[in-house]
Amino acid sequence: TFPWLPLTTTDRHVLSSNESSLRSSNHTLIWNTCELLKDVIMQDFPAEIFLQRPKIVQSLLSLLKLAFGDGKHRLALQSVSCLQQLCMYLRNRLNFHRDPGFFSNKHDTVSQNSSLSYCHEARGTHHSQNPSPGSSSPRPSVVGRTGQRPRGDGQDWDAASSSGSSSHAHVNSRISVHSPLDMGHIDLPELETEDTLELQFQQLSLPQFCVSILESAVPLLRTGSRQVIIRVLELLTEDMTLIGEAISTDIWDDSSLFGIDMKEKLLLVLGALGETMCYHKSSISLEQPEVMLVHHRMAFISISLFAVRLLQTLLPVEKASEFLSEPMSTALFLLSLDMPISLEYPNIHEAVVAYLEQLNSENYSIYKRTAEAVYSIECTCNFLSDIGKEGEKNLLELVELADQALRSFSYHQHFPLIKEIISICSKIWKSAQASPLLQGESQKVLLHMLSHPLPRVKAETYHCCLEITKECLGVHNVTKPVSSLCNGIHFLLHPKVLYEISVFGIQEPESEVNTAAKAILLYLLQGRLMMTALTWNKFIESLCPVIPILQGYADTEDPLGNCILLLSKASSDTEEMLPCTTRLKSMLRLLLVKKPSVRSLALKLLAFHLTSEEGADTKRPLIDARVLSRVTDLFIGKKPIELRLDDRRELVIKLETVEKVYEIFTSDDVDLVLRKSAAEQLAVIMQDIKMHAVVKKLCLIDKIIEYLNECVSQDGKVVECLVQPCLTLLRKVLCGDPVMRVSLSQQSSLLTVLFRVSLIFHEDCSVVTEVGALFCLLLFDEVSRMDMWSVNPSNKPSLPSVFSLPVSVFRRYHLPVHVIGHHAVSPYSIVLPLSADCLALKPVSDMLRIAWNLSWYHGSDNLLKQMNSETKTQEFLQVLPACTEDEKLLIDIIHFLNKLIKEQRKNSSLELLNWILELLLRHSANPLLDLLVLTESQAREETDDIRTAVRQQLQKELIALFDTLLLNFMEVTDRKCSELLYVFQTQLALKLLQCLKVTDAPHFYGLPSLERTLRGMANLTAFPGWSSHSPLTKPLDICVKYLSGLLEVITSFYVERGGNAMSFMGKGVTKSTILCLLHLSHEMMAQAGSLEWMSLWFLPLG
Repeated sequence: TFPWLPLTTTDRHVLSSNESSLRSSNHTLIWNTCELLKDVIMQDFPAEIFLQRPKIVQSLLSLLKLAFGDGKHRLALQSVSCLQQLCMYLRNRLNFHRDPGFFSNKHDTVSQNSSLSYCHEARGTHHSQNPSPGSSSPRPSVVGRTGQRPRGDGQDWDAASSSGSSSHAHVNSRISVHSPLDMGHIDLPELETEDTLELQFQQLSLPQFCVSILESAVPLLRTGSRQVIIRVLELLTEDMTLIGEAISTDIWDDSSLFGIDMKEKLLLVLGALGETMCYHKSSISLEQPEVMLVHHRMAFISISLFAVRLLQTLLPVEKASEFLSEPMSTALFLLSLDMPISLEYPNIHEAVVAYLEQLNSENYSIYKRTAEAVYSIECTCNFLSDIGKEGEKNLLELVELADQALRSFSYHQHFPLIKEIISICSKIWKSAQASPLLQGESQKVLLHMLSHPLPRVKAETYHCCLEITKECLGVHNVTKPVSSLCNGIHFLLHPKVLYEISVFGIQEPESEVNTAAKAILLYLLQGRLMMTALTWNKFIESLCPVIPILQGYADTEDPLGNCILLLSKASSDTEEMLPCTTRLKSMLRLLLVKKPSVRSLALKLLAFHLTSEEGADTKRPLIDARVLSRVTDLFIGKKPIELRLDDRRELVIKLETVEKVYEIFTSDDVDLVLRKSAAEQLAVIMQDIKMHAVVKKLCLIDKIIEYLNECVSQDGKVVECLVQPCLTLLRKVLCGDPVMRVSLSQQSSLLTVLFRVSLIFHEDCSVVTEVGALFCLLLFDEVSRMDMWSVNPSNKPSLPSVFSLPVSVFRRYHLPVHVIGHHAVSPYSIVLPLSADCLALKPVSDMLRIAWNLSWYHGSDNLLKQMNSETKTQEFLQVLPACTEDEKLLIDIIHFLNKLIKEQRKNSSLELLNWILELLLRHSANPLLDLLVLTESQAREETDDIRTAVRQQLQKELIALFDTLLLNFMEVTDRKCSELLYVFQTQLALKLLQCLKVTDAPHFYGLPSLERTLRGMANLTAFPGWSSHSPLTKPLDICVKYLSGLLEVITSFYVERGGNAMSFMGKGVTKSTILCLLHLSHEMMAQAGSLEWMSLWFLPLG
């Protein structure tokens, strides 16, 4: 609370009369009372008076309810204006009381204002301090009269405050705490006794006042009137500034009755704000008329900005989840997805996201994913813009933009983008000088496109790749030099790309994709004649790791399948197509495919290989048609082996025991039966993966291979009993040792021996199954290593992992083992930030739509520049209004211009200021300046209350605009602008003098008009040389006319009032007049050549 101020009988009567008028049923009386409050009473009385005697404030708050009444909203607007002005003046008074120069060093001084900010002192019992209005140093008076009470205009001791006695005045401006009743020794007839204690119990504290405004004004934000919403928000903004001073964030931890009551009210207000934001947001739809669409949109933006700033003022982010209700949480979610607000008010957006994160993790997640999609959209448009520019391009930057662009395809579906990206990838890999980094990044983008979750994107990608392949390898290129063409397909010649096409492209359910994938592979496999040797070798090198996948599609009746089969053949023209070991593995692999015709062909190819093998005549079995006819389905078993090892925590068998068993197994002196038993025991021991480290040191693999080679020799029948346990032992070792698998898979001699063993034991199901299992481990090793196919392979060697194969291998082969599957979906597939459900949410789709349009058109600045708003505004400012409606419209335009100039004050637009000045100083007419003074015909129309009110408001807005212009020009250094300003100052001075000259009119001593005019004069005359730029009137003549008018005012309002000088009424006029006279004295000294003008200052006091 503020220090208590006693009132004279006159002032109490003024307040009582106005409070009574506000409760009248006469609308005109209420309107006029509000005008009087704004223009006079609140100017004259200290603002805290209205809290200490709160009936006027309570009446004004009651008037706000009329905003919902039919035709009564203008009274509510008047109340809003009064309350807004009161908030401004309370802030000024608060700053005044906090001025260190205000406090006295005396211990009995009572200017303690710590209670104004809500803090721990406010929770206890706070007694209002009641200074006596008396003083040991009587108040100096401009006319020699002594009054014992302080003024209420913010600077007590008016003239003394600028003199050397000001410090003395300040020290004595408040004295010890005495009741106003204890003043019998002072002759103050105007100060009658009041029940001060009772009045103090009724007064409003600053926090209570602030919250009362919130409670009463926030419901008005749901009205259908744009004007009401704008004015209410202006009030709430002023109120929020006071709230920042009056209410601390500590209130949320306050458990006192006062604190609990304040919290409840604030939470209701915040909940109502949330509901209002949601209401306006949900009311924005294309079905509505444009005027309503604009209304709700502007309301949503403005209310949201206020609500977030209020949250920042009142509620720490970390307490949001504890206190904020669902409506505000929903509103913040809607606000987080509002693209224009996030761009125009980044700090507000940041705060919204911080609160949302605390309130609702699901909505926060949706926001984050939508923001990711927005960023992707921006990258899309930037990529398309950059790709269209001439000159050399930053390819790495383009590739990065392209990769990000892929994540928003589900929204924008701008498919021409795909062709541009594929062209960039082809261009990068075509160049021999391209850096590995650039090639790697472009390949990532290509893989992401080939595996994109959206079928349409995937189909378009495959189509573009096929078109480039056709262009480079098509038969129409036969007559062209191959070197200049085939480089264009290098971007496809990489194991990862071919893996993606083979594993996922061919199997894609969408026919458009699988057809294109097969066509690409067919062109590549058949394109040897169109390629250079370098390109063909690059293709074969890239193809080798993928052959295990491709061979699953081998087919004698299909063009692509036939080409795949050709890879395994070794004729005179294709003998160098694949390396020897790779080709042998491919032949053996064909024995596992599901088509019998392919398996039969594989046996013929293998028979040729076995018969042409070195030393074939010394090895078993003898290859003939009879043997081959029996083994077409050799590995198509019914009982697959489980490829799984145990990993026990503790060793069950001692290491010494394992070594002894191994010695028995490898010793040539031990009987075969014992060696077989040892092999079987080792196979059991090797089921535990922890035991593998022991046998690695003992060269177990070499001994097993030795036994197998011995078995296929002519005398090998002797060791046949060891084969089955040896195969089991070898399988278990290879299962747990990826490195050994890689090594043995490249030994063609071992592969041939294993196949011969399977032929020898073709009737022994267990042996054949074990060989089949070993073939799975050795023939599919390339595609079993998942790290090899990841987008970002680790530089560190991966730990031994469980053997697994791509799911597509299961589908295309008949495997004699049970094995874990991987890559059911592409390892290169990206996760789209937004699901279909999220895209269906209107706030999400709205944000993406706006993001796309802003990015596509490179922002809205160009659009705004095309709007010629100055021409339209100029039309209204150049012509005098013809009727009341024109005047109302002009009021709105001037109000807008005033707001615009104030907002640009920190960064003034010279162009705007010049434009306004030129408009005001046109030679033909000065309509805006002319409107300050009423014509005779207008004066006769003053009996019309509405016209009178409109013209008073117009004059008020004009003076406010001119005051703002003068303040803005203080820092202008442009010569042209300064010259225009000087002329404007003098023109304005003459118009304001005319306003002051109407004192003879019967409607005058309306204080509002006089106070406005004098405040305008005070602001104007503060500029040196304000009188010296009139072409018709001399500066000193203007000054003399000013002096005459001002002395008339000071005489009427100060000298002749006698005892009423104690009253607050008229102090605003007095203050402004004294300031004008002070400024005028300096101007006259500057403009006059002699001192003759000084005699004009004497007052006729007779």
